[in-house]
Amino acid sequence: MFVKLVVWLCFLSIILSQVSGLCSEQTDCGSCTQASEGLEVCCWNATKNSCLPSLLGVCHIGGTRLSYNCPTELPKFVYTDDFGRSKALPYIAAAYGTTSTEAQQCLTNTLPGARVYRQYFASPCANGTCSATLSYSMYDQAIVVSFRGAEGEGQFLQAATDLLNDEKLPFPTGGNVYHVYRNAFYTFWNEVGLEKGIKYLKNLYPSYEFWAFGHSLGSGMASLTSSYVVKSGLFSSEKVKMVTTGQTRVGDIKYAKAHDNLVPYTYRIVNINDMITKLPTKSYPDLEDSYHSRFEVWYPNGMVKGSKFIICNQAEQSSCSASSNDTMLPVHNSYFNVSINTWVGTGCT
Repeated sequence: MFVKLVVWLCFLSIILSQVSGLCSEQTDCGSCTQASEGLEVCCWNATKNSCLPSLLGVCHIGGTRLSYNCPTELPKFVYTDDFGRSKALPYIAAAYGTTSTEAQQCLTNTLPGARVYRQYFASPCANGTCSATLSYSMYDQAIVVSFRGAEGEGQFLQAATDLLNDEKLPFPTGGNVYHVYRNAFYTFWNEVGLEKGIKYLKNLYPSYEFWAFGHSLGSGMASLTSSYVVKSGLFSSEKVKMVTTGQTRVGDIKYAKAHDNLVPYTYRIVNINDMITKLPTKSYPDLEDSYHSRFEVWYPNGMVKGSKFIICNQAEQSSCSASSNDTMLPVHNSYFNVSINTWVGTGCT
């Protein structure tokens, strides 16, 4: 037994020395993640800016062997706190309105010139009802769809359970997405008239941009909707922007890649270490069956006005919100220092 162990350790030492030589020759993430031969696999560590050998294909903490997770140039539309706080937040809050009148009051008090076209309610949706608000702004020249998060503990737990059950289905943009999001999207799009509403406003305002916003459960639907309107030819990529809060992983890495190709102007905001953004959890960061799309905007110290934020240039960046294991549920519904799911009840004032 001892002899076998010694032989195995010698074999492993030889392999690691070969990998180390191969990896040390790579000077950038693209070449590093493509460098492999047999058991030799290299991992790029963005923090150390170096290519390091893996241990039997498993990267050390902070490393990645996936070219998709290489540091990437940020989009031309650079996220600002003002856009998130003054634009995305009111639209998301309006989606929590129980009537169009309540949703409109929220927009009237926060976004002069913004008008609610229609509210849509989809059921069944994660053991409850989901809500979307379709609006438009002549001031911003944008057609805007926003999706609320789960309402009540029952729907919240059902959505989390559906994600953890890991059932995914193909989506037309490419890749596979969690069925809880796919089913809700098609209910909105085909059954309750969201497609017709968007097309109607598009015909009225053909030059307008399309913005998609969402929180929590609604963030996944914002992701699918924004990518679908580009894939279907309704809007061109440069006309679409997506910003979400408290977003979970929506699908596999193929979907994440497809989404980013279709909607490059995408930001998902994470407050401190919101635990919901880590769902579905992964035992190994480079697992491809569940993967975030770019770009994370991390507020590490809370979201009062003027708070520091970091725009992360990797899809799954170990030095951003993933760097903290102290997950926090209470912050999930607190974004931009307001209770995002109840703010509409005060008229968003």
